[in-house]
Amino acid sequence: MEESATSVIIEQLQKLSGSRREDFTEDTIIGSDINQIRHTFYFLRSERIPVIISYMGETYQARVERVENDRIILNAPGFSEGTARRCRLKFEIINILYQFEVPIVDLSRDKIVVRMPAFVQSARHRKYVRVYPQDLFMRFNLVYMPMFGRRGVGQIVENRYPKIVRELERDRPDLGLLVRIVTEAINEISPDYEFVMYNPDVKRTFLERVMMSEKKTLFVRDTSRQDTYYSPLGIFGITNFEKEFRRIAREESIEEAENFFEQYRRAELVDFIANYICTPIILLDRVVGHIKIYSTVLDKRNLNPDEAQRIDLLVQLLNYALSKHAIAETYFTLHNTKVINISMSGLLFELQDSNVFNYLLDHDRLKICIPIKAHEVELRAEITRLLPAENGYRIGVMFFSGAPDDFHFLEGFIHDRIKAMLR
Repeated sequence: MEESATSVIIEQLQKLSGSRREDFTEDTIIGSDINQIRHTFYFLRSERIPVIISYMGETYQARVERVENDRIILNAPGFSEGTARRCRLKFEIINILYQFEVPIVDLSRDKIVVRMPAFVQSARHRKYVRVYPQDLFMRFNLVYMPMFGRRGVGQIVENRYPKIVRELERDRPDLGLLVRIVTEAINEISPDYEFVMYNPDVKRTFLERVMMSEKKTLFVRDTSRQDTYYSPLGIFGITNFEKEFRRIAREESIEEAENFFEQYRRAELVDFIANYICTPIILLDRVVGHIKIYSTVLDKRNLNPDEAQRIDLLVQLLNYALSKHAIAETYFTLHNTKVINISMSGLLFELQDSNVFNYLLDHDRLKICIPIKAHEVELRAEITRLLPAENGYRIGVMFFSGAPDDFHFLEGFIHDRIKAMLR
């Protein structure tokens, strides 16, 4: 890709990324050591202790089926998938009730896979006094966590792309640098590729509509064979036009579906395309473009499934950087996010942006900065609650790390507010 074209892509990405009184039972931390937490779930599995799943107003009884490094697989008969990507787990050990929210990683029939929580908490009355300031505002941004875990694929990604990981750990990733790294990696696979940024005023092509609905990397193995467009791929995380084929077959007929893809296949052969990978560019939860990598009938080799998965991983990292940059530009630049209430253990803040709210369903660790007098308190927190509110959303977090001085300033602030309330 020429330098001028790369500059245009970076400019477009930067434009996109720069767009800009509840009272609940407090959860008290009883263990934040990951091994201790993991052993809690091993105990639930070995003793076959039931786990109650609260999800979108419904309640399901489940059992722990398997415990992995960073996730828990639950068997939940009758579980019905909805749009939410978080659920609340409840279980009882020695007459103590534990309950907390966790992100949903994957759903498959009666199996629900959730992320290993950073805390295991017992439900009890509040340990810390909470105050309700009217004049407290904060900044926040995402805290980078290995997107694919710390072992297996996750470890490979971390070792292979250390420059990308370093940028993702920054508050404002350098989009220009990341685009260049990604394009260099793509060029090693194929010199034939294109970045396409979607124009909201232009009618979507068939491929663009599929990208927007699937939000997955698409791989067409061989354009000379019609069935490769829609036959099940069996490649984790990678799809093709299978869903679209089934939709047309269901709404019209199998013959019409086959005819549609035969015409589509012939159109691509006119452009001498032999096979291709197409992966979505996603800002927060919205597809804003795609990258298409292809080989031609003149090439000596075709793209393979391993390359499709490699591209998929790379662009997922780019998408995370794009979203983190967008949040930084909007919510980490100024203290413009209102704090509803705060204690030594956590806080509740309000949010109006539905796109950011939906994104936080799957990215639950935040860096929070709060100005207190002449000092800015900087704390790390995990999202424990996401609540719809009258004029937007409210998000509850629990602090899990921070400098001693920062907690000291926070303690002084809360103490002063309590004294003022008692006067």
